[in-house]
Amino acid sequence: MSNKEFRFGVYQVPPSICESLNTQGKAIPLNYWGDAESDADWKFGRDTARELFESNAYREVARFDVTQPEDVFDMSNNPFYDDETREKYIDRLSDMHSVSVGDLILDRETNVFYIVAPFGFDQMEERMRRLV
Repeated sequence: MSNKEFRFGVYQVPPSICESLNTQGKAIPLNYWGDAESDADWKFGRDTARELFESNAYREVARFDVTQPEDVFDMSNNPFYDDETREKYIDRLSDMHSVSVGDLILDRETNVFYIVAPFGFDQMEERMRRLV
């Protein structure tokens, strides 16, 4: 890790926990439909994300030195960045997949969490209880 300040933290649920939730017939983060109504049998909403976060199922996997949540998504998913350029803006804390639906992004300056939606980001309405 460099001495650089990383504004955004990315939190993901590890594959082993997703597999366990799926086996139990529970929704996983990829089932998040945002503010739109879901016709899925397993609906994953902000309350589910909050519960998983507070039970330590979400783990901080990386920090990004960018200016907005959209940049976090872009830096993680854009194939036009070469690895050397991309890694200047990312401090990887553990294994991670590209930022996707159901992941949480913490703006470390404002202490506000966003959940990645199918289109854009939804702000979590309440502060998360677990200290970050």
